[in-house]
Amino acid sequence: MTDEREPIGDEGSTPESSDAPAGKPEQTYDVEAPDSLVDSNEIEDRCPKCGTPMPNPGAVVCMKCGYDQVQNKVISTKVGTVEVVADAGPTMFVKPGRLGWKAPAIIGGVLIVAAAVLAGMHAPHRPISHGVATFLFAPVFTGIGVAAVLLTALLMEEPFGRLEHAAGRMLMAVGLVELSWHIAWNLELANPLRFLIGASIGVGAYFLVVWWTFSLTRTVALMVSVIHLTLWAIFMGLLSMHAWLAAPPAAS
Repeated sequence: MTDEREPIGDEGSTPESSDAPAGKPEQTYDVEAPDSLVDSNEIEDRCPKCGTPMPNPGAVVCMKCGYDQVQNKVISTKVGTVEVVADAGPTMFVKPGRLGWKAPAIIGGVLIVAAAVLAGMHAPHRPISHGVATFLFAPVFTGIGVAAVLLTALLMEEPFGRLEHAAGRMLMAVGLVELSWHIAWNLELANPLRFLIGASIGVGAYFLVVWWTFSLTRTVALMVSVIHLTLWAIFMGLLSMHAWLAAPPAAS
């Protein structure tokens, strides 16, 4: 008796000899690999609250909803643009600001004219000459004031700034000093009282104008005032010395 069974797994086996029924589609199954076999770099880290991808694997706070995975709560987040202010450089000592420069210059000019009129009124002799001298000396005293501002800026190690603003503000300050002085000397009082009233009001008005218009601290405004007074005293001393040297010798 011969064995007529067909060999299994021989080279001559055909697909028809498989156990699968003919004509039935082959079924496939998806098998998830264990975590140990999956590369961790391929796993996208997402927020457990909103599902937004995290910016990096080590991030713990979602930038969209604000969920903190460590504290297990939502924290406030604010996303926006940051305004970067460019460096404007060193601050100028004399800068545009209060009243500009035209208004103080006009006010100072009016005050100087009024002071010149009062100077002529209380002059014991040659009233016109006294009035003209008051009017002409005002720009000189203003220039000395601008020099005082310049010296103060150098001491403070700051750029000087706007010359026209310094000149306009100083003209108004000088005008107030001149007007206060000549108003006091038109009062029917003793000379010491006139001097005290005129000097006190004039110096006080000058300090307030310099402090307010230049936007300075009281210390710096006092520094400008002291330097201006010192330069003015030096100028008047040199002027008196010149007049004394130029005067003809007294007849013996």
